[in-house]
Amino acid sequence: MTMMHWDFPRVLREQSRKEWNPRTVAPLAQRTVGIVGLGSISAAIARRGKASGMTVIGSKRDVSEPIAGVDTLFPSTGLDELLQLSDFVVLAVPHVPETAKLIGQKQLELMRRTAFLVNIARGSVVEESDLIEALRAGTIARAFLDVFEQEPLRPDSPLWIMPNVIVTHDMAGYPTDYTARVFEIFEDNLQRHLEKRPLRNVVDLKRGY
Repeated sequence: MTMMHWDFPRVLREQSRKEWNPRTVAPLAQRTVGIVGLGSISAAIARRGKASGMTVIGSKRDVSEPIAGVDTLFPSTGLDELLQLSDFVVLAVPHVPETAKLIGQKQLELMRRTAFLVNIARGSVVEESDLIEALRAGTIARAFLDVFEQEPLRPDSPLWIMPNVIVTHDMAGYPTDYTARVFEIFEDNLQRHLEKRPLRNVVDLKRGY
């Protein structure tokens, strides 16, 4: 979000051309981040956003319990309102039938023209052709995309060279300690299983995650 807010891609392009173009940018603390899908990853994003002074709003299926750092919690049916209120829209939902093409032309047109979209969920959550058109038309300002409909991203995709897009290669969910953390959970769950205690991170087969 910081890279997009300060338009780091333009700064790097100017550096490569040895251009000095000072500009002012409003504080990040005056912005609102809307997080779609408030699971454990999103809860961590919410805490960091709140620590930066941002207004944090979010949506999830079950809104019966408050989430630390989230100022306003919307049910999944409140997506349209969340999109209208957000300067940054962060997608962190699982890949299930309900989230396929969750963000398309209609949803992008609800967003502010100055808004930024961050997709660290799944490529299937966004209608990619609609997003490309929205970025070209200025319907939204910029996008940070870590996942795509087809991976690796096709070499002929316009997303590679669009000046208002940052492309990363599905790396958001794979920190250097990922394997160690997986085995830590496995070891704990094995002990819990042997002791007939509830397991951590149990998949809900009805929900699909």
